[in-house]
Amino acid sequence: MNIPHVYNAFKGIGRLRLLESGEITAATVKNCDILIVRYVTRVDKKLLAGSRIKFVGTVSAGTDHIDLRYLKDQEIAFSAAPGSNAESVAEYVIAALLSLHERGRISIPEATLGVVGIGNVGSRVAEKAKTLGINVLLNDPPKRRTTGDKSFRPLSKLMDSDVITIHTPLTFTGKDKTAGLFGAERLAGLKRGAVIINSARGGIVCERSLKECLESGRLGGAVIDVWENEPDIDPGLVELADISTPHVAGLSQEARLAAVCMIYAAVCAHFGIPSVWNPSILRRAPLPCVRSPGETLYSVLHGAVRRIYDIEKDSAEFKLEVVKVPTAGAAFTAFRKRYLRRFEFSSRALALSGPARFVRVMRSLGFNPR
Repeated sequence: MNIPHVYNAFKGIGRLRLLESGEITAATVKNCDILIVRYVTRVDKKLLAGSRIKFVGTVSAGTDHIDLRYLKDQEIAFSAAPGSNAESVAEYVIAALLSLHERGRISIPEATLGVVGIGNVGSRVAEKAKTLGINVLLNDPPKRRTTGDKSFRPLSKLMDSDVITIHTPLTFTGKDKTAGLFGAERLAGLKRGAVIINSARGGIVCERSLKECLESGRLGGAVIDVWENEPDIDPGLVELADISTPHVAGLSQEARLAAVCMIYAAVCAHFGIPSVWNPSILRRAPLPCVRSPGETLYSVLHGAVRRIYDIEKDSAEFKLEVVKVPTAGAAFTAFRKRYLRRFEFSSRALALSGPARFVRVMRSLGFNPR
């Protein structure tokens, strides 16, 4: 089962059955009381009917794979892990922005960043981007309606952004539905040469239209972590994107641990079980980070980020694996299954040599400078 820490968390609660996602069926869960899944497992009547499941937990922030109405109707308790991966995904976006800057795709701080969805992740992305000096535009229609805050702009006002980054849930109904939000017409309406980043959910961006925009040069680039039809993704789009990763933006060690902790706490609370598991991430030795004469803030940041999380290495390895293995789906699944090396910026102290401004910026991004 590809949920780190789950055995240590739940081994004292009951008899465990650790299953791969493909092994989670109506037959295998029938006699279980608690079901804990990742986003790849669809939980609905087909899976749970006739079972004795009393609690469902997902270690993902999103819930589009869960039939919440069915759970409510059956009086099955439910818990997700919203916010557990927020820092991990936000740092992924910052790593992508710095990589795009180094490649000449964008120019920081002259670039304008449009952030679509200002929740746990989007709000962190916005603050970190502002720290870099980037002009940030915010879009969140539900928040604008509930707060009246005019800093939340209509999506049409973000179309001239140099970069659009998406942080909404995937929803299929209602006035704020996000499925197909960036279809052919909206993608064509973006600023020529713009870059789009999707680390939210596949299906928010129409991949056929995105592919056409990249092939024609209408858009300047793309960073894609989430895909339509996962794991059976489009290998051509994997190759076209500047950065392609297989839904790993939120899979830092810290995020994985936080998600399991949240579900463990919810299980204990629901069943009245004493909460005794209290793990932590081991901190590693400090890294030296020296600024060379004439080196810019952004080059220093790019170098520091790559020493802790090398998004470019992830992308290069994934793209190579997609070419080498029989199917893109097999590459997607294999890469995620062994993906355990990612840590967040705060995981290692940086012995930083440079002006006080550098230290302030790095601390604001989540680093632990000394």
